[in-house]
Amino acid sequence: MLTSEFCSLIFYFFIKTNLIIFITIRFDNAQRVTEKGYGIRMEPYTFEEKELIDNLNKLLNDKEMIARCQAAAKRIANSNSKEIVCQKLEELVEKFKSGQL
Repeated sequence: MLTSEFCSLIFYFFIKTNLIIFITIRFDNAQRVTEKGYGIRMEPYTFEEKELIDNLNKLLNDKEMIARCQAAAKRIANSNSKEIVCQKLEELVEKFKSGQL
């Protein structure tokens, strides 16, 4: 199963493997990615070869989706969210140690 970190890396480096996400990832994540316009969700055990080919062609030729992925890649590359999370965790630990929690 793919993790959210791996999905972030896919967007960060804009690797054109979006379809693989939908074949191997949990339903709710694949559905959300589809709803947000970053790819196409497929049924992992029942898709037909033609559906796979058609969806690959859609993904590779969808200029709007490609632009969204590139914008997400740029946003992720420039984000300091991991640093913020670490700071928040350190604050929680300090509060716990001092008995404030």
